[in-house]
Amino acid sequence: MKKSIMIIAALMIVVLLLICNFAYAGQWRFPVGVAYSTGFYKMTNVVEDNLHAMGYSVEKKSQWPVGLTFQPYYEFDNGLGIGGGFGPFMYLKAESPSESYSLYAMPVNLSLRYAFLPSSNISPYIRSGISYHIAGGDFVKSKEVGFLVGIGTEFFRKKKVGFGFEFAVDTSSVNMTKYYNSDKKVRPSEFLISIFAVF
Repeated sequence: MKKSIMIIAALMIVVLLLICNFAYAGQWRFPVGVAYSTGFYKMTNVVEDNLHAMGYSVEKKSQWPVGLTFQPYYEFDNGLGIGGGFGPFMYLKAESPSESYSLYAMPVNLSLRYAFLPSSNISPYIRSGISYHIAGGDFVKSKEVGFLVGIGTEFFRKKKVGFGFEFAVDTSSVNMTKYYNSDKKVRPSEFLISIFAVF
């Protein structure tokens, strides 16, 4: 898996160099927004199942599958671009009568992208790359790199501040200990829905 990731990263660098040969001008763009993750509940389910298997009841639970995202990228005049980013930060705290358990997860990514109408005020785009979760806490055992694919649209691109939305699929995963004798692989950011401002 590590070899595959290195090959992908190398290919992304080669593509970036090719882009530079065909497009000499461009600009940085800074999307800042909020994203909702549909997959984080799978992590919370593992924690709850473990607590029930241990004979505990969950009396209080706080979870945040919604968080801030920052996805800066450099876009060339031909619409091609490269960027990275992080978020949303997700957190869970579950309390039983005698114990407290918590975990967190935050995806980080590196991606290539293409804006279909770069000179227009409104432009749909697509991006793809690699993703990895910074994750820890109770029952988190290991993490695996995955792929990220997103589609979205930006509005008011010619203004100082624009906005946009995106739907993305993230296959990076977290391996969690379940019932103390087996592992369960979950994808915390399986589907991401985000809305953002672009500076």
